[in-house]
Amino acid sequence: MLFFSDAAAGKGCSSVDEIAFDAGPMSEQEMQEFLTEILLAYRKTGSLNQTAAIVEEKTGRKIGYHQVRKILITLGAYENRKSRQIRTLRENGLTLEKISELLQMSQVSVISYTPYEKGIYLWPEKDLKNLRSALNREIEGQEKQQEITIESLWQSMVEHQGEPFGKQGFRYTVRENVLLVEGRKRPIPKTAVAKVLEQMKEYPQFVTNCKRLRTEGAEYIWAILEQLKK
Repeated sequence: MLFFSDAAAGKGCSSVDEIAFDAGPMSEQEMQEFLTEILLAYRKTGSLNQTAAIVEEKTGRKIGYHQVRKILITLGAYENRKSRQIRTLRENGLTLEKISELLQMSQVSVISYTPYEKGIYLWPEKDLKNLRSALNREIEGQEKQQEITIESLWQSMVEHQGEPFGKQGFRYTVRENVLLVEGRKRPIPKTAVAKVLEQMKEYPQFVTNCKRLRTEGAEYIWAILEQLKK
């Protein structure tokens, strides 16, 4: 279960549910994909509300903007004047109660601008640095993939025709707008390649192998794209 919790949240705070976040059963891989969705959506929109809406729609897991903000702060991906101010006061040893009084904010509001003190389940605080690095690498790869167009991909496929691909080492040639794969009777149209590229861009967290694709020649297209990415 993925549960974001805060040690300070139970100390005199009446609305802990606003910032605690229980995403239900999740594997480590599913958790990383979930956090990646949050980071990608926020990078794209720059809005906490829009990020929450996008993530909820894509994953089916209900999440509010305040939870998005706190997760982003925990991952080192968000800060503003208020979060910096609260961080400085905490580093100077001020208690939650004192900060709340000084800034004229509720304790729950103060907590919502701080990292989850217990870290993220399966990723203790000491391992968050590695998690951030892994998420950034995954995001950079997905953002790079988003920049690929069918024309640039097709040109790359033209340049690499004749080379061995996949475990079977199949080869192909390009003729006008089709791929001719050795040993395969039917040509694979350029439109099928475009469809696979679109699916990989739209649902990167789900399209993890060719079995997820319902497109003509998907196993060949997948093998080619995976090799071209390296």
